[in-house]
Amino acid sequence: MIVKTSLTINASKAAVWAATTDIANHAQLLSTVERIEVVSRPATGLVGLRWKETRMLLGKEATVEKWITQAKENEYYTTRAEQDGFVFITTNRVSGNDGSVTLTGIHETQPQGFAANMKSLPMIFFKGVIKKAIMQDLDDVKKAVESIDWEPIGRQELGELIANGLAKTTAGDRSLFTCSAIEPAKWRLTPWGDMGGGFWAVAVMEDRVLWYNDIEEGFNVSRFEIHGTIPSTEYWCNQSELYHAIPALAGQPQGKFGPPQPL
Repeated sequence: MIVKTSLTINASKAAVWAATTDIANHAQLLSTVERIEVVSRPATGLVGLRWKETRMLLGKEATVEKWITQAKENEYYTTRAEQDGFVFITTNRVSGNDGSVTLTGIHETQPQGFAANMKSLPMIFFKGVIKKAIMQDLDDVKKAVESIDWEPIGRQELGELIANGLAKTTAGDRSLFTCSAIEPAKWRLTPWGDMGGGFWAVAVMEDRVLWYNDIEEGFNVSRFEIHGTIPSTEYWCNQSELYHAIPALAGQPQGKFGPPQPL
């Protein structure tokens, strides 16, 4: 049995993708999810992510272990779960363009064996219930994403911040920045940068990158191993102007504020 439904969201494609793939925080995002317990994480990407998900179904708590089997960034991911002789395949797909994004949920129930096939016969009567549950998830994502009024900083505004910062710095730091500056480019920093398509990197020196956190509105310096990607452990929330951050690019000690931590 396959159940499919979709809706349109007035937001960026990156924001919708970031919300629907933030599995660890689905208990805060989706109204029918009570708890999420991450079992294992892949080294990179989504495929291999495994978690236990507890939902309210027909007034009762039900826990199932899920894992991601396929994914294509900013397009779709597919999960698998096995329970009581059934395999449950769910695909969340993001399509369309910014401002008119289509979020589609597809749920497939596959009975395994004779006994499960017999059990599956009455399930056709629950098709409407399953569709309603999928739509509730999609609607929760829609409400959350459309309520966000934050927009990523544009290239022109970033250029103005850089110019103003350089005007305030010393000649030595200005020279340092000039020698290490790159054409501003979005670098990946999951999950915080996903909503805006990454953060603007503006200078690189050895294994350090100077970038602008437009969520916290400040320049930060992080270490990296792969060009174009800042590790999640190097996400900083400093609200520094450019002239305060440049010395850290050269390796000078810098106070760092990390993301909020659960109590």
